[in-house]
Amino acid sequence: GTPVGGGDGDDDDEPARPPSPSVAAKEKTEDDTEDTLLKVKCKFFTKKDAADAWGDHGVNHLEFLKEKVAVDGVKRARVVCRNSIGKAVMNAGVYANMGVQVVEKKAPDGSVKKNGIIVQLFNAVEESAKTITLFRLGKEDDVVALKKLFEQSVAEMK
Repeated sequence: GTPVGGGDGDDDDEPARPPSPSVAAKEKTEDDTEDTLLKVKCKFFTKKDAADAWGDHGVNHLEFLKEKVAVDGVKRARVVCRNSIGKAVMNAGVYANMGVQVVEKKAPDGSVKKNGIIVQLFNAVEESAKTITLFRLGKEDDVVALKKLFEQSVAEMK
C-alpha cells in the first residue's frame, strides 16, 4: 500500500534536487492557491448524451489542480485543459460520487493498454453544461495517475 497523499513517485524524473523557486514561480499560471498535481498532454473529446458522437477538441494540455487550503474540510480539485495558445477550453471541478471510467485499447498483439479516462464534467467554459468527457492520454502511466487523482479527490468530497 502506498501512503495516501504522500509523494509516491510524483516526481521521479529528478529525485536528487528540488526545482529552483524561480522556475517554479514562472511556471505557475494560476495564482498560488492551487497545486498542479498532474500536467500532461491529452486529446479530449466531449458529448452531451451517451448516444451522441464524440466531438474532437484536439490536443490540449491537461492540468489537474487542487486547492492548497481546505474549505469546509475539503481541498477542492479541478481539471483544466488549455489549447496550444493557452486558452482554457475545459475548466471543471471534481464533485462527490463522480464516476471515473478507464478506457482501454487492444493492441494488434492482443495486449490491452489503458489509453484514456471518461468522466462527466460540468464545463465552466460552456455555461457549466454537463458533458461526457474523454481524456485520451499517450502514456498508460498518465492514465493511471489521472484516474488515481480523480478517485482520491472524489473520495474527499463530502
